[in-house]
Amino acid sequence: MPPTYQRPPDAVDPLEAEFSDDLTERVFQERLINFARNQGWRVYHTYDSRKNEAGFPDLIMCNGRFVYCVELKTNKGRVTKMQQAWLDDLDNSAMHVVRVWRPSDRDEFIRVIQTDARDPQPR
Repeated sequence: MPPTYQRPPDAVDPLEAEFSDDLTERVFQERLINFARNQGWRVYHTYDSRKNEAGFPDLIMCNGRFVYCVELKTNKGRVTKMQQAWLDDLDNSAMHVVRVWRPSDRDEFIRVIQTDARDPQPR
């Protein structure tokens, strides 16, 4: 069996660098959308949500097997009461994969997007 590649301990994971903890929400959103689409996900984002109902999640992501409703925040960002109400209602419905993702959650969203969400983990 051929040896498996192991990244040197001091090497930086390119995905970890792309999703560093200090990203603004806008940059985080752009990078996450591009990453998900490159992995075969369809991603919906309302470009201008000012006339929509407050609190609806930032992204709806679908891969043909799962639908994720995702609110994006910086590591210090707070979920509003209206956002939490939407997330709770969506989470309690038949469509139960609901998340708030921050750059520091990169291990989770990279795993979900790259593994086709075969085994979504509970929050």
